[in-house]
Amino acid sequence: MYSHINTTRLSTIVNLILLIIITLLSVIQAYNLNIDKAKIFSHPHKYSHHRGSYFGFTVALYNSPNYEDQFVLVGAPRANTTQTLVVEPGTVYKCMLNSNCNEWQLDNTFGETHDAGTIIRDHSWLGASMSVENVENPRVVICAPRWKIKWKYDWYMNGICYYAEINANQSFDHSYIERIMSFTNKREQTAIDSNNNGYYKYGMGLLGFSLSTFRNGEKWNAVLGGPGAYSSYGTTVVLSHSQLGFNHVIPDFDEVSSTYLGYSMTSGKYFNINHIQFAAGAPRNTDMTGRVRVFYYDDYKYIVEAIDTLKGTQKGEYFGAALTSCDVDNDGKDEIIVGAPMWTKNGDEGSVYIFTTKNSKKFKLLLQIKGEVKDARFGTSVACLGDIDRDGYQDIAVGAPYENNYGAVYIFNGNQTGLSSSWSQRIFGNDFSHTMRGFGLSISEPRDIDGNGYLDVAIGAYLSGHAVVIKSQPVVSVDIKIYTKQMKIRNDTVSFPIRICSSFKGVRSPRSFNTSIKLKVDALHERAYIINLKREDRFYIMPSKLSRGVNTCENITILLKERNLNMIDPVEISALLTLDPELETSSVSSDNFYFDYPVINKNISKTEDNITLEFAVDCGDDNICHSNILLNFTTDLDNENHFVIGSKNTVKLFIDIQNYGESAYQTFVHILIPESIGLANNPVNCEPTRSSGIPEIICNMGNPLVNRHNLTLELVMKQARSIDNHVDLYAFVTTQSQNLNLNPTKQNLTIYFDDNVDIAVSGNAYETSYSCFNNENKQKLEIIKFQHVYQVHKFGVTPIMQSHLAISIPTHIIDDKTKKKIEIAKIHRTDISLHEFTDGQNSYCVQEKINNTYQTLNYPKINTNPNNYTLYINCTNPLIICTTISCFLETSSNALTIGNVAITMELQLRNFTGK
Repeated sequence: MYSHINTTRLSTIVNLILLIIITLLSVIQAYNLNIDKAKIFSHPHKYSHHRGSYFGFTVALYNSPNYEDQFVLVGAPRANTTQTLVVEPGTVYKCMLNSNCNEWQLDNTFGETHDAGTIIRDHSWLGASMSVENVENPRVVICAPRWKIKWKYDWYMNGICYYAEINANQSFDHSYIERIMSFTNKREQTAIDSNNNGYYKYGMGLLGFSLSTFRNGEKWNAVLGGPGAYSSYGTTVVLSHSQLGFNHVIPDFDEVSSTYLGYSMTSGKYFNINHIQFAAGAPRNTDMTGRVRVFYYDDYKYIVEAIDTLKGTQKGEYFGAALTSCDVDNDGKDEIIVGAPMWTKNGDEGSVYIFTTKNSKKFKLLLQIKGEVKDARFGTSVACLGDIDRDGYQDIAVGAPYENNYGAVYIFNGNQTGLSSSWSQRIFGNDFSHTMRGFGLSISEPRDIDGNGYLDVAIGAYLSGHAVVIKSQPVVSVDIKIYTKQMKIRNDTVSFPIRICSSFKGVRSPRSFNTSIKLKVDALHERAYIINLKREDRFYIMPSKLSRGVNTCENITILLKERNLNMIDPVEISALLTLDPELETSSVSSDNFYFDYPVINKNISKTEDNITLEFAVDCGDDNICHSNILLNFTTDLDNENHFVIGSKNTVKLFIDIQNYGESAYQTFVHILIPESIGLANNPVNCEPTRSSGIPEIICNMGNPLVNRHNLTLELVMKQARSIDNHVDLYAFVTTQSQNLNLNPTKQNLTIYFDDNVDIAVSGNAYETSYSCFNNENKQKLEIIKFQHVYQVHKFGVTPIMQSHLAISIPTHIIDDKTKKKIEIAKIHRTDISLHEFTDGQNSYCVQEKINNTYQTLNYPKINTNPNNYTLYINCTNPLIICTTISCFLETSSNALTIGNVAITMELQLRNFTGK
């Protein structure tokens, strides 16, 4: 009953809604970081009466070559240690994945001197930054940026870093190998600027506030941030390690301002894939928009040179507070990811910027991802996760440690164009514990700690003192395809076969696993169905098992329902492949070792396929029916459609439809009929309904309508009322074919109502004359009783439901001299008799006195001339008071004589006296 265009649009909308729902469901599901099997560590020496140790402020993963030892190093920069003489120096814990956490005592010294100064380790924030090299025997750098030296009365917060090497589990039983003390030269704690003003050079340097390590060929390097140097302008320290020890390179800056250069550090292959550069964040800068400066380091000549600068966009956003480098588009060159955690729309939502050098000699902005949660500070931490889903592109994690009080981490996946702007997984701190706070402040570099070929990650929640290790699940890409040999559906088709084939690919994936295929078969029109498959809501569920390297196929028969009227809209069949959520883990098979159940990479998978089968209709080679319909809408009344109310009971309505084009399928005529008239009966192919509260009848005019079809309806006119004046009828045609609209398919028709009726009233007295004297004793009578009878007649065919007869009778006269009222006549009773049968309930009379206000006429006074016995009484005389009797007479629809009204009165002769 809708046009082809409307049903196509409706089908598109329904499919779009279903697609959006399925997409939203897939987004909120976890990707391949398996939060259900996460390992949670808490600070092993947590006391309720102590302030928080910030356990989880930094995290770093390590695994031994044979996966015998897997652990996470967790920094707790405000922790007390077993060395009780030092107050909150901070420490690092080694937490075994299959055991507990133990403190790594990197520095046990107390009261040590350096260059005639005293070392102060109280509140030094050991563990504020940390790096573990990704090799079999890694170098480890752990920093304490609040480490101090006291020279007499002067205290300087230089910062320090500790260098160690891990070559066995026993390495953690020993302290550092070497201390990195780049800012401890006594003569360089302060300096004089060009204006002869003193400032702190390295005295408040905060060495190790941030760090990054990298290799250029065989040389291992580390870059350390010192944002407090040069009176908080900041600087960087580049370390090159060789057999001779560390070589320190510190760029010399003339500027003295609080830019905090070195607040964050990162390194990567930005311009040359054979050489690594590094970058340092300066989140304050002079205009408070933040900067990131990119440096080239020549590790042979030990020269540092600034080569590019990245700029923020919003004042106060803290652009450059966090940095990481990652090759998200797999072009061999790293992008720089910049966190701006105080970027604001409504309040510290945070933002992340991605810069690239692809096809450019300078960095350019590739993408900005804006946080959506107020006060979350999205971008406080950023980390490159490597290719965590093994799709060939590296991925990143972004921390929002204050989101919803718990904290959150977002995963964004790389692709050929750079980085997806939509997250693939969002992990909340309360996914693990409702006491977790600050989740996402730190995110480790990725490591494969369980040997399944997928990188894992650790995340710190520093406010509550937690560290969470999350392992990755295998990722597969799936493909599904529907095949059919049925080109078109014929009118006599009762069923047809389809074939559904699916397969999967994956790196280090299971050999086989179970899936479910959800089939939708003509969900919008429900003309087709499947037997022998379980149905849930709008889906048929088909279990399937996929095996690596095998294209698994299933044959299915689609059945068509009988008496199908809709042959224009095609039959749509879709198949959606999902992993079986009820599958037991033990049923997943692998080649050499245990695998977690895989997840689907929806970005490179084809999880859904659909086919569309059209009906074979007689509409040319394009199979699109172009009809050309003309509607004609008339009655059996005269040319102007005038109807005399009461002239007949029904009026015939003629509907004639002609099609001058191709076949018109599902052709219906809709007639809207007012409430005041109705239908004598419903034809076989018509159904009554309502449209916007108005009665409507919908009639099938052919499926298909090839050339012409007519229809006659009878309208019941008994309820037609002259007060309505007219009624409007409206008719229109709908078809599923594409109507060319060359002829009108909508039409209005107005029926006008006319009256044919008149009313006459006749009246007579019961007697023609009355005597004023008694016939027996000739005495004057005091009263005379008499009766008047009034008859109401109707002429014409138009019925009258009720008649109103008003009779005015003089009952009093006013004496012109005395002004007294004198009663002339008294109304004794009123009787109504109806000539046609009615129940009489709506027939009645009422009385009402009226005082005349007409002009005075020259009628004789009642006592002016006693010799004149003629007295004229009329209701138009102002001295006369009349009583009006109003009678309402219920009238039968076909009555010609409506009824009689008899009024009995008493003439009051005793009130008439002569002079």
